[in-house]
Amino acid sequence: MLFSNEGTLADDIAYLEGFHDTDCPDQDKPRLRKHIDNLTRGAMGERFSTHVLNRHFGNAKGHALIHNLRIADGANGFAQFDHILLSASSRTISIFESKAYGGKLSCNAHDEWTVFYGAKRVEIPSPVQQARLQREA
Repeated sequence: MLFSNEGTLADDIAYLEGFHDTDCPDQDKPRLRKHIDNLTRGAMGERFSTHVLNRHFGNAKGHALIHNLRIADGANGFAQFDHILLSASSRTISIFESKAYGGKLSCNAHDEWTVFYGAKRVEIPSPVQQARLQREA
């Protein structure tokens, strides 16, 4: 069983593309373009993860997949889940957080995550911590 709300990120990207092309001040265009490109790569990574999960669990008896779910977090915000797998047979709920990085990914003993693009080092938020916070929402 599959549930999906695929339009949200695509709608955001389309809106930003339109803003970039019409109303965005010239000095802000490079920064907005980079943001749009990052969102687009992230959306591609989520689509790939959706495909893989659907292939393995989409028609599996006793399993349900939910993609791109947003729920209130109780603190005037929301939690956004990329993928959730519900399993009746094991009575579990699994949360999957999709990321799309093109470099070497590293995590140290302190749960600090880094992506290396050759010699360039970029600190990133912990996807494990993100999934833990989602679980509490």
